[in-house]
Amino acid sequence: MFFDKQLIEQFKQWMKGFGLAAAIGKLFTALGVKDIKVIGRLPKIGPVLVISNHTGVFDSLLLLNKINRQDFYLIALATYHAFGGILARRAIPIYRRRRLNHKIYEYPLCLQINGKLPKDYSGEEIRARNRQSIKRAAELINQGKTVSIFPTGNAGKKLTGSSWKPGAGFLVKQITNSKTKLVLAKISGTRMSDLIAYVPLLRRLFFRPRPIRITFSRAILLNRSLDLSQDAKAITRQLEKLYNQTYL
Repeated sequence: MFFDKQLIEQFKQWMKGFGLAAAIGKLFTALGVKDIKVIGRLPKIGPVLVISNHTGVFDSLLLLNKINRQDFYLIALATYHAFGGILARRAIPIYRRRRLNHKIYEYPLCLQINGKLPKDYSGEEIRARNRQSIKRAAELINQGKTVSIFPTGNAGKKLTGSSWKPGAGFLVKQITNSKTKLVLAKISGTRMSDLIAYVPLLRRLFFRPRPIRITFSRAILLNRSLDLSQDAKAITRQLEKLYNQTYL
């Protein structure tokens, strides 16, 4: 799969010249993605944990574009670090075993971004690195910053059927700032097939942008929303139940 190298280079220049949020806005405009509506908002200051669904490949960039806080960080695939600069600084890397379908697009994407293949790690290394990333995310929240996580991990999974991974619970267990607020986000209108937007020929032939909506719930204190005495897996189930009560 060959991505739009010219657009990738342009995006990197936009990040340098205009900042991350504006660069992502310009990227979406270049792709023809213009109908994006945001409902609700996050607190302007103070520690916030954002729990979001993950239906398509645009989701990470959408949150970085629409969450208007300079101290916002996103737990996302380590692939984003290939872009370097401010995007790499704002993305807390999560690692996974790359299956063939991942390699088909991640390998050529990284080669086109920085000329290097992404490094593959053993299962033990992946778990150790992910634990460090979750620890880092908790530290940022404890410092008063904002962090988002996709509890289902990979994109395209439904939020029903207990598909949530315990990483969200392990993150909550390490949050010690009693002022931390919880915001539940719902993204609609994105898809896994939106990946073709980054391939020039496929974009021209097949890509048809749909209206995108991002809804942010009312912010609530984390320690009043969950029973934090339970273990990480139980807390993950609590988060899943709360999310489903809010949006399903």
